[in-house]
Amino acid sequence: MKSTITIYVHQKPGQAQRIFTADMSPWPDMFGALLGTFDVEIEWQEIAKNPTLALLDALQVQLDREHVEHQTRVEALTGKMNDLRSLEHKGDAI
Repeated sequence: MKSTITIYVHQKPGQAQRIFTADMSPWPDMFGALLGTFDVEIEWQEIAKNPTLALLDALQVQLDREHVEHQTRVEALTGKMNDLRSLEHKGDAI
């Protein structure tokens, strides 16, 4: 298969030019100024993979990440609660 993609050329002063497949101009501090674009024709082989299964895999990764983030937040809240309980018990002992 053949496709045409747009290449975006960015550069920060004193650094080499870098190319991206997305326009990074909203973040000039990170990627530099957009100097220009050019189109490149590429040829690639189609990947024989079921897109439904690939999407399910991606959603599972997202679900796993959500579980970890949720567990991290729960542990942080539990830690704060335990700290407060500890202070309360110390106050009772005085």
